[in-house]
Amino acid sequence: MRGNVHFMVTDLDLPENFEDETTLYEWGTKTAKRRFCKTCGILPFYVPRSNPDSYGVTLKCVVDFGDNQPEIEIKDFDGVHWEESLAMKIAKDTSK
Repeated sequence: MRGNVHFMVTDLDLPENFEDETTLYEWGTKTAKRRFCKTCGILPFYVPRSNPDSYGVTLKCVVDFGDNQPEIEIKDFDGVHWEESLAMKIAKDTSK
């Protein structure tokens, strides 16, 4: 339902009560941290295993920017083979 369209940020200003308003879900290595809204069940943000120093923010959960809407470029990412996809992306970015 959320379409998994998200963007990455290194800093996220969270409200003081975000832990009360969300449910934490972890598994395996517990590196990835997913927080689901207790009211609607959406995943507004998460810490991905592939990038644990950043937050993935679900685009549809972002407040309307009004006239200051940023330009958005959507890039496909192979989530099934994410480790290989991430390695190729890093190699491409560092070769620039």
